[in-house]
Amino acid sequence: MVVGRIKEIWRRRRRFPVAGHEKAGFMAEAQIGQLIEAGIGNTCWRVFHGPRIPAPKEGRCREVDFVVVGPAEVWMVECKHWSGRMEFRGDDVIQHRRNDLGELNHGDTFAIIAHKGNVLAEYHSMPMPEIRSFVVFSNNNLEIPEDIMERDDCFRQSDLLSILPSEKDDFKEVGLSKESADLVKSLETLGTWDLVHLHGGKEYNGDLKSVSNDSGVIHGLFDSRRQYDRIVMNTERSWKGLFGPLKCEAILSKGDDEVKRCSVNPDAEIIIRRAGKREDTIVKWRHVVGIDLLSNPDHHVIRREPCVEMG
Repeated sequence: MVVGRIKEIWRRRRRFPVAGHEKAGFMAEAQIGQLIEAGIGNTCWRVFHGPRIPAPKEGRCREVDFVVVGPAEVWMVECKHWSGRMEFRGDDVIQHRRNDLGELNHGDTFAIIAHKGNVLAEYHSMPMPEIRSFVVFSNNNLEIPEDIMERDDCFRQSDLLSILPSEKDDFKEVGLSKESADLVKSLETLGTWDLVHLHGGKEYNGDLKSVSNDSGVIHGLFDSRRQYDRIVMNTERSWKGLFGPLKCEAILSKGDDEVKRCSVNPDAEIIIRRAGKREDTIVKWRHVVGIDLLSNPDHHVIRREPCVEMG
C-alpha cells in the first residue's frame, strides 16, 4: 500500500520543462501580439491570434499566427524567431543556424503565408477586403540580406510599428467596410489549437481528440465539451499524499463559471494530435496541470497514424 503510494507520487512529480528555444519562440510571438494590440488600440481594427482555417482540398486546417482585419484590408502575419543567417536558394528560404549547427530549408516561407490568404478567401466564400501577407522576423540577431529586407512582405519586428494604424500621424477612423465586417464574423467561428499544460511548464498545442474510457466521469463529459472551455487539474503531488487522499480532480469551467468537478483516474490518458505532428501523443492525466479547449471540434482533422505514448 505505502510502496504503491510512493511510486504514484514519484510519477506525479515528474517534471516536463519547456525547452529554451520553445520558450523564446512563444515569448517572441506573444510580444508581437502585444505590439499589434497596442498598434490597433482604440480603432475598429480586429486581431485574431492563431486562427485555424479549414482547407478541405488539402485535408487539413491552415494555422496563421495573426490575422489582422482593417477597414478595407486584411493582413496575414507569420512570425519567425530565427537566429543565424538566412538566404534564398531558388524559391526556398534557407536558415544557416549559429554555432555550426547546420542549415534548415524552410521552403518558400513567403509563398506559404500568401497561400493561407487564399485559403481564408475560399473558406469565407464572400467578397473579401484586400489581402496582404507578410513575415515578421523578431530576432535582431538574424542576418537578413538586403534583397530580402527590401521585399514588401518582409518586416523586422521593430518595423511593424510603422504600418500599424494608431502609429500613423494621418490615421483617421472610418469603420469597417461591409467586406471586413463580414470577414470578422467568419473569423469568429474559427478556433485555434487546444493547449495542454504539463507539470513543469511544458505545453502541447494541438487538437485534443479524446480521453480514454477509464478516465472516469470526464470521459462522458468530453462529448459535450462545448459546455466548457477550460479544465484545471487539482492533483496531489506532495508527500502529504502518503498519509492523506491522493486527489486527482478535474475542475471544468466556462469563462469564469465553474461547470463541474469530477475525480479522474491518474493513470488514464488524453490523446492529442500536436501541431505539426503526424502522430497522436498520449499523455497520462497525472502529468496534466490544465487544458485550454480553444479548437473548434467541427474542424478537427482525423488521421490514421499510430500514437506516440508519453508515460
